[in-house]
Amino acid sequence: MSLPPNKWSKKTITLKIWQFILSLVGAVFAGMILLTCIAFALAPVDTTTAPQTDTTASDSSTQSEQSTDTNKETPKPKSITSISAEYNGPTTAGTEINDQSDIDVTVVYSDDTHTNNVRGFTVKNPGTLEAGQTQEFTVEYKGHEATFTVNVEESDDQFKASTQDISYEELARNPDANKYKRVHFRGKIVQVMEDELSVQYRISVEQTDYGSWDSNKVIYVTYIRTGNDNRLLEDDIVELWGTSNGTITYESTLGGHITIPSVVARIMQLSS
Repeated sequence: MSLPPNKWSKKTITLKIWQFILSLVGAVFAGMILLTCIAFALAPVDTTTAPQTDTTASDSSTQSEQSTDTNKETPKPKSITSISAEYNGPTTAGTEINDQSDIDVTVVYSDDTHTNNVRGFTVKNPGTLEAGQTQEFTVEYKGHEATFTVNVEESDDQFKASTQDISYEELARNPDANKYKRVHFRGKIVQVMEDELSVQYRISVEQTDYGSWDSNKVIYVTYIRTGNDNRLLEDDIVELWGTSNGTITYESTLGGHITIPSVVARIMQLSS
């Protein structure tokens, strides 16, 4: 008699198949995990470290620079060695010379450099320019001094007032004693000798008892004409103001040598 199929036996077989499948899936996952671990294990490791600053070399370089700087000679501050002064202002009489005047002060330093037109100077002897005078002034700047001179202009009227009438006899007999004196004459032009810049005249400066001009009382006059001057001609009666200049010797038309007083005229004009 055959036995009926056993249902529990069939169920048992079915369970073993699922167990196999689950085991297989688990093995696959385990293999993947293992391969991943192996891949990570075999990957190259970056052993590079961040660069470190070579403080030793840097410190050595700094010390070397400091040593070089120490060995360099410390430059000495420049100092003033001298000053000079030049006056550029007006030279007319009555002009005040003081700290505000147009004075160009130049400072020279120990390193051979210089500075022009410095300010802050002091005029130690301020004053007023006087007609016909040469005046000296002293400038002080930071303990150094310099002097400058001013030749003061003189008007024609002032010059005329400073001259003196002098006789031909006195001028002819004592030319050296009267040299550079300011003199005034009135006379008649005997001869005119002109060139581009100046004119020379022979002028009789004394009259005879009969009123004529004495040809033996003649002086030699040199005059620098200006652009506004009219020409003075022979036989003109003129007045002149100038400076005695000793004597001059010239050759006459007859070949002889004649010595007469010499005057350098500043002002010449027709006599009224």
